[in-house]
Amino acid sequence: MLAHVALCFLLRRGLAGNRELESTLMAVPNGRFGSGFDFRLLRLRYSLPWAKVPMEVHSLKPWVRTILTMARVTGIIFPAGILALALGAVLSARA
Repeated sequence: MLAHVALCFLLRRGLAGNRELESTLMAVPNGRFGSGFDFRLLRLRYSLPWAKVPMEVHSLKPWVRTILTMARVTGIIFPAGILALALGAVLSARA
């Protein structure tokens, strides 16, 4: 989780000159609850392997594209790991 948060922070730094693309890719996790923080993470839909990123991403610097790819990967690995851990706990409790 910390890796994903750090990668999203670096991604926002790389997208600083392109506010429109930043608002497309990033979301405020607690935005519906009125969070006053400017804390943004990659939108969940872009963490899914079959979701395509906007075409503007291809014009970014290579290091920003690499950070985006890494954030996408950690965005799906973290919830999958939590699910696997919970499933393992349930299965071991049943045994």
